[in-house]
Amino acid sequence: MKRAKRISALLLAALMAISLVPLSAIAQGVRIAPKEAETIVGWDFEAQTPNPSTANGNNASAAVAREDSSIAFSYSAGNGSSKAISSNGWDEASAEAPKYYTVTVNAAGYTGIGVSAAFRASNTGPKNIALYYSVNGTDFIAVDGASVALEGTAWGIVAGTLPADCDGAESIILRLIVSDTVSANGGTIAGTGTLRMDDLVVTGTPEGGTEPTAEPTAEPTDPPSASISIAEALAAETGTEGLCVIGTVTFIDGRNVYIQDDTAGIDLFLNANASGVAIGDSVMAVGTRAAYKGLPELSGMDGTNEEQFKVLSSGNTLPCEEVTIAELLANTADYLCERVIVKSAVMGAINNSGNTPITQGESSINIYKMPVVTAVEGDTVNVTAVVGMYNSVQLRVAFAEDVAVVEETDDPIDPNDYPDCTTIAEVLAMTETGSVVTVVGQVTMKFGNYGNLNSVAL
Repeated sequence: MKRAKRISALLLAALMAISLVPLSAIAQGVRIAPKEAETIVGWDFEAQTPNPSTANGNNASAAVAREDSSIAFSYSAGNGSSKAISSNGWDEASAEAPKYYTVTVNAAGYTGIGVSAAFRASNTGPKNIALYYSVNGTDFIAVDGASVALEGTAWGIVAGTLPADCDGAESIILRLIVSDTVSANGGTIAGTGTLRMDDLVVTGTPEGGTEPTAEPTAEPTDPPSASISIAEALAAETGTEGLCVIGTVTFIDGRNVYIQDDTAGIDLFLNANASGVAIGDSVMAVGTRAAYKGLPELSGMDGTNEEQFKVLSSGNTLPCEEVTIAELLANTADYLCERVIVKSAVMGAINNSGNTPITQGESSINIYKMPVVTAVEGDTVNVTAVVGMYNSVQLRVAFAEDVAVVEETDDPIDPNDYPDCTTIAEVLAMTETGSVVTVVGQVTMKFGNYGNLNSVAL
């Protein structure tokens, strides 16, 4: 689906500047209208470069680096996008000798500086990441609350607001630091363990504070109606407004957020980017029933308005159902926007920016914009994906690890080595009982009563 990719930023610049307003103005219902936070500089890494993807004039040359310039960067599947920056060499980190991603930012003309970034480690990559800053290049200070402990290979967010001494600073050195040896799987970080970073964004409020405005204070918004199941939302007529659903995020593609509950899946199409949402989050959304190119949606919601879109919890177990390609093609509506696994399919010609076919027997389906994977054309693979639609059904893969090569193993028993024995297939094909036969096979299970071997399975 070719909608614009968003920078998945957590815009945390809380606008706290104080403005003096006459009491008479307050008595007349005048409200304080804060100036909007702006992106000072951001990186989405889609161009596979450490340089920013968006920046003001003071930050066009700001580039992400490592503490050791000899460490090379690579680019892997991102946080619901095609690319994230990635590197290894995180082993032996300590508080005295931390390892980190770093960038220097010019915040001249801005206050309330916010920083956010998404991280994902390999199993032997680092678990704990924290945001530090310095305005003098010597003293690095931890930002309160801006840290994350990654769970396995799930994405996590580091986000925080820098203190007032960063307001208007022309040189703020940011470090996303690893300072211990604990790996994402609870072991020890390996030298080959990787840490990806995506959607690094620095925001701020233009200096000048808040401004009084003659607009009357808005009336409180009514709370959203009680939530319904996604299946009920799908059954609503196109154009039905105010549908409230709760589901687990299974895939993110720009402003498209796929969610699923126990009944079905649906795409949430946001008219403003969501703040800090990640795969595995449970979210509440209120929107209007719609469809796009055959994809069922709830649309018209503002991802920055918690009355319309809100993260309720994170790190939830992702649903998954095993299906065949034939079943997907025959019953597409039953699986749209749901997370499935297709096993023992054959990989076709890989196209990371377009369609990559996979085949089971006579049935084929395309994976759209598959991340870079280790599998090659002709491999047998198990594919975990969300079922999408763009005029025709397609699969959407979130992570490279979701395409797993199936290791083929030879049959340990060769019937040709035992010409006087009956094969198991021949035994199963017999229509009469009572015959005595000799078979050879590998034991796969044994069972009996109280430890006595009565039967074995071959």
